[in-house]
Amino acid sequence: MSRAQNVLTDLLAFADIRINGARPWDIQVHDQRLFTRVLASGTLGFGESYMEGWWDCDALDEMCCRAIRAGLEKRFAFRLPNIWALLTAVLANQQTLRRSRKVAGCITI
Repeated sequence: MSRAQNVLTDLLAFADIRINGARPWDIQVHDQRLFTRVLASGTLGFGESYMEGWWDCDALDEMCCRAIRAGLEKRFAFRLPNIWALLTAVLANQQTLRRSRKVAGCITI
């Protein structure tokens, strides 16, 4: 299990949400890049990765309610393992302004 996955698993536990659990509000992960993306981009990365099919959830509404009630966006503890996982995720994130220009230059209309 990667550091990013450990951090996200611990964070979701505050809301009683499990990774690949059997309950309707548990998250089913289809792409392991989800963990670093969420650490690097926060809730925006979480939503975008859902739209890209990296994860799903049978009871998305219940999962969201649990996450909001638990205040997960405020619970990220700035401990050394979490900071290391965050830095690794940010440094590995290739969604930069320079890279977006390079990709946009490849698009032809």
